[in-house]
Amino acid sequence: MQSKLPAVAADAGRIFFYRPTAFLGAGSAVQPLVRIDGVEVGRSVPNGFFYVDHAPGALKIATSTEVTEETTLKLGAGETRYVRTDISMGLLVGRITPSVIDPDQALKDIQDLHYTGK
Repeated sequence: MQSKLPAVAADAGRIFFYRPTAFLGAGSAVQPLVRIDGVEVGRSVPNGFFYVDHAPGALKIATSTEVTEETTLKLGAGETRYVRTDISMGLLVGRITPSVIDPDQALKDIQDLHYTGK
């Protein structure tokens, strides 16, 4: 997969966002925006992934449905990081929680997902 992608600029890092499943067959309608430091970068789509090239630094990753869920990561120049978004039960709607994932696990998770970026 990564061999088909353009190279990351020397002064940027790459973050893959992915969501391996819906929620027991439901939850596919829940596709909240994913934000980096408050800026929309994509949507959490079941069985999908996208990537963003971003300037290095400490970043806040957030998703929102009925509540906002967040995680943070440090991105270095030339570095690739992975964020999985998982759905869980909410009061009225599913909650999507972002988590930073080890590259070895993320690459296994992503291999059967479809690209949802632009």
